[in-house]
Amino acid sequence: MMLYNCLTASPRGIVMRLAPAPWGPWSGPQTIFNPLTDHGYCYFIHLQVTRHETCPAGTPNPGAGTSGGDYGPYFISGWTTGRYQTRTAPAYSTFYYTVDTFDPYGEVIMKSTIEGPRPQQPHPTATTRPTPCGTHCL
Repeated sequence: MMLYNCLTASPRGIVMRLAPAPWGPWSGPQTIFNPLTDHGYCYFIHLQVTRHETCPAGTPNPGAGTSGGDYGPYFISGWTTGRYQTRTAPAYSTFYYTVDTFDPYGEVIMKSTIEGPRPQQPHPTATTRPTPCGTHCL
């Protein structure tokens, strides 16, 4: 997994790409943090209020001047958790990373969870019978 910020991405924010090995092949970019929709602006990044963009009532909107931004995501590897795919549940990973901000300058800890595709269930046939397993079986 690779994280980076991209000023020209749409939407702007922290971008993730995945690969089975460091040399690739890499997946397409996915935005995992968008400061506009994920409560970055007005909460811990300053938003220059315009007639088209405003902060919700009661938010602190820290900083001053132009709108701030996010950059420099770095993994906090010891906090990463997850689960392998089972017959009935998809794999997932929850990871933490830092994001540097400007206006105001600072650093915040972010958390994201990604989930893999749902396992495909085989179609039941005359020879296939469901296995009773109760609530403890995975």
